[in-house]
Amino acid sequence: MTEHSQFRYIFQTRKREYACSTDERRRLRRDIRSYLADLKAYNISLRKLCGRQVSYNDRNKILNLSLILINSPAVAQVLVNTRQLPVVEAARITGTSHRFLEEYTDYLVAYMLLFGTEEHSFLSRQLSIGSKLDGMDEPTDNDLGFQLQDFGVTRAVLTPYGEFRFLDPSRRETTVGDYISGTPAVLRPRRAIQLAAAAGVLTILILLFSFVFYQPVRSFTVMGEVEASFSFNRFGRLVETQGFDQGGRRVLSSMVYSDRRLDSSLALFLDQAVKEKEVSQRSDLTVIVVEGTFREEEFRGSELSRELSENGLRLKVNMGGGEGFILSPNR
Repeated sequence: MTEHSQFRYIFQTRKREYACSTDERRRLRRDIRSYLADLKAYNISLRKLCGRQVSYNDRNKILNLSLILINSPAVAQVLVNTRQLPVVEAARITGTSHRFLEEYTDYLVAYMLLFGTEEHSFLSRQLSIGSKLDGMDEPTDNDLGFQLQDFGVTRAVLTPYGEFRFLDPSRRETTVGDYISGTPAVLRPRRAIQLAAAAGVLTILILLFSFVFYQPVRSFTVMGEVEASFSFNRFGRLVETQGFDQGGRRVLSSMVYSDRRLDSSLALFLDQAVKEKEVSQRSDLTVIVVEGTFREEEFRGSELSRELSENGLRLKVNMGGGEGFILSPNR
């Protein structure tokens, strides 16, 4: 018996619209649950089935092979007992090459499970199958099918033409057994999970970075004609300011930072305060370290020294623990 003489059936363009009653929909969902359980028992991944692209001609071939093999006790019994397709015996019975059978084993077994038991008969009857004598025009309306499983970003469906595939549904709310239409999936479930995991990791890293970078660990307060606090992160960058009086708030609201180091930030604050006449020239101000520790060198930068010198200001720095120093370049 030749291979071609055995193949009598094809998937053909559906001739009716699907409209299931409530009882039929309930039966269809029961069949799908049972079918998915069988696929799992035979170690067949629905994701892998949907992830494969099997041509129309190959699906027709697999359809006919499955119908032949489920009626072959020598093959069917071994499959049931071992959960493995006896490829050698299947090739002998069907006259099909070992290579083809091995390449499409999962698809073939999935079809055999679908058509070989009464438990899935209502689901199998939803497929659009006809005689080869009716012609072999490939159906074009293939972006539709019966929903088998919801993968969140996409749905696994079985089309009327025997194709397992992923579809992004046109309707947002769908459930198992619904006959849905949609578009080819933009993201496969595994890829979507990987992207979601990567996005989650990135979000955590951003939050961690934000916490580390923007978390104030050191601060001091400027007291005198204006009062304000300055907080710095562990990298020595200014991350937070607060005005304690009207003058301090007005000066801080006018500041545009180009460098957030202690030296330049404090120099900018004093320069703005003098310009807005919130601090008089030759005034005394006090800096009190409130949290963390600062090094004296951080206050002796060139920008702060120049600002104190130009306006004749004197800065008394209380470092805490009885330690301190005075900055007064011109006094």
